[in-house]
Amino acid sequence: MIILYLTSGYLIAEYVKKELPSSDPRREYTVIAVPPWCKDDVLITIFETNVGHKRMFVKWLTKEQRAALPKDAKNVADIVIKEDQKTGEREGIVVAFDWNKAFEESGTNATDLRDFGTYKWWWARLKMDLWMIDYLDRPETLVSTLKRFTVESPGEIEKLKSAGVNPLVELGIMPGPTEKTPSIPLAGVIAAVAIAGVIAHAVTRTKRK
Repeated sequence: MIILYLTSGYLIAEYVKKELPSSDPRREYTVIAVPPWCKDDVLITIFETNVGHKRMFVKWLTKEQRAALPKDAKNVADIVIKEDQKTGEREGIVVAFDWNKAFEESGTNATDLRDFGTYKWWWARLKMDLWMIDYLDRPETLVSTLKRFTVESPGEIEKLKSAGVNPLVELGIMPGPTEKTPSIPLAGVIAAVAIAGVIAHAVTRTKRK
């Protein structure tokens, strides 16, 4: 099996080990996969941050949300938060995986990955995977930190991983949805015009008397 997308998970895991080291990741890490792909299966395996332990949370990004991401955050991959069991300190990083660089430097492209009518779909995957494996000891080649942040309380983590909350908005990585000014129903506009007309007519008749 060609494990291209799994390999990206190994690179992210090695990067996290360097940037946010932990002697007990199963109990200290909280991972928010945003957006999720096979990389997160690797993180679960290496760090034991699985769903059952309530250490892995998945957040999907809609097409509109992806479009709203700033240019430097288009490759966002995961949010990893560490709660130090000894000191009580909490720190997190938002990491990105540079697929554009991976395609360019491996001599492949995203179109070939989906070319299931020819050999290209598996050839591109194999070629890119073999290229990526060479960087397992240098994950920073493709993985980077979009933001490093501190967490003041467990409640902040609860909010980031809870349903209905976009953690990227909460962390200032991307803008929130624009608020729309409530529109006045057409019936209300007609009623207001009618009332104004009645009042104007009444005033006019009063003046004539």
